[in-house]
Amino acid sequence: ASGADRVTYASVVSTVALQGGRAVATASTVISQGRTLGDRAPVFSPDGTRVAFWAWDLDHRATLWLYDRSPGSVRAVTTTGCDTYPQWSPDGTRLVFESTRSGNPDLWVIRLD
Repeated sequence: ASGADRVTYASVVSTVALQGGRAVATASTVISQGRTLGDRAPVFSPDGTRVAFWAWDLDHRATLWLYDRSPGSVRAVTTTGCDTYPQWSPDGTRLVFESTRSGNPDLWVIRLD
């Protein structure tokens, strides 16, 4: 897609309920809140309160983002390198991800606040 009013991908969190044998989504929220050009690979934290994802930021860099469901806020976790494919640690305090910031694709770990 091109232009400021277009997105290539948008990750959405919804409440889903079965109604008459159909899954119906309500309370849908675009988790990047228009702060990215395209979202990728969203993963829920172990306790289900946060969603980590990577996205093309507005400067066309692949960066990691964190969406907190309770206040409905989103923030960039990384701002440099080419950071992709986050996965949560079992206790939800860290993310492991792939990055080429050292020149090669390597696994990195970042502690979250």
